[in-house]
Amino acid sequence: MSWSITRAGRLDRAGSAGVVCGRMDDRGLKELPLFAGLGRRERKRVAPLVEQVDVEEGREIVTQGDVAHELFVIVEGTARVSRDGEHVRELGAGDFFGEIALLDEERRRTSTVVATSPMRLAVLHGRDVRVLDRDVPEVSRQIRAAVEERREADRVG
Repeated sequence: MSWSITRAGRLDRAGSAGVVCGRMDDRGLKELPLFAGLGRRERKRVAPLVEQVDVEEGREIVTQGDVAHELFVIVEGTARVSRDGEHVRELGAGDFFGEIALLDEERRRTSTVVATSPMRLAVLHGRDVRVLDRDVPEVSRQIRAAVEERREADRVG
């Protein structure tokens, strides 16, 4: 299942919801490691594409095997990552997830991510990741480098 914004301004996923808080501004993006290296002009181009969403503790944000439609960056809060039911890692502010499936040809989630505290997420939809790939390639390079790091860690670990 994917997330979708309802007319009521909620992010829905199979009956679950997070509250959409609005768009991220370029100053907020500067605080996130994924975007911190961008210049102000690039951040201003990215900001309109990024939605902020609040998610409650215990909410399953993505599910292993589901088709991917978005990339998530943690603004506040923590989450647990599991694969095949086994704990893989903990994530916190500044970490991001969902990128592997967006860049993989199969576009399937490789892990399940569950909020372990109330969270605020910056959400970038897949179609917008492709726009950034074309218009702000530095973001795409950073995402691809992170994917390779995680794949390498998975091979070693």
